[in-house]
Amino acid sequence: MKRSSLQLPFEPSCRIVVADDELFTRFMTVELLERLGNPTILLAKDGHEAFEVLNDTSASPPDLVFLDLHMPGANGIEILKEIRSGHTQVPYDVPVFILTSHDGLDLLMSAWVLDVDAFLKKPMTLLNLTDNITDVLISERSMQESVYYSEIDIEGIHIKSLSTTFNDEAIIDTVTATELIPGMVIAEDITQPTGALLVGAGSIVTSRMSRLLKGVESYGHAHGYRVVRNPEAAILSASLF
Repeated sequence: MKRSSLQLPFEPSCRIVVADDELFTRFMTVELLERLGNPTILLAKDGHEAFEVLNDTSASPPDLVFLDLHMPGANGIEILKEIRSGHTQVPYDVPVFILTSHDGLDLLMSAWVLDVDAFLKKPMTLLNLTDNITDVLISERSMQESVYYSEIDIEGIHIKSLSTTFNDEAIIDTVTATELIPGMVIAEDITQPTGALLVGAGSIVTSRMSRLLKGVESYGHAHGYRVVRNPEAAILSASLF
């Protein structure tokens, strides 16, 4: 695990990529980011331009990347997969934020599996942007090796569940995403509206999971999660299936 060396307010040496095909969104994102310091912002209006920026070897690689979910040329998921797979000139573990006004949960789940750092619903607010960036910068980030991401089939993602048994000492509550605390354990499967698994029972809550579930909630999906507050005393067994 590692934590970002970036800090707020952003310095000019901080390079941020913003890729979105909507002029208004690009303008607003730049305005909000500039309220957080004086970063160098690189803009792309479609997937092709995004790849050009991400593969530019004449400048320092970006420190943060913001990708629109739906863009011509290549969508945010396709670009994220190329980044995580190490197929661009930026560090494969660069923090990536997905921007979207749509609520296509299947696409959001593809980003989840590719270890996106946060979902940001458009139109963004300064508070939401600041909270998510701050959380990413202060949290330890656990990443797989790039080869792991290159082997992910984003068209056929299947999330595995844990068969978990809790003892009588388990304290199980229903909480919202904002009430999730790293170290809690998911007591019941969290599913998509289609019935497909989103987060399996037995999964340990991390800062990233809490952040992403807040994003999912902002799209109107899921409003309560069953969790174990004292997992160290409550789990009898857990096996993957």
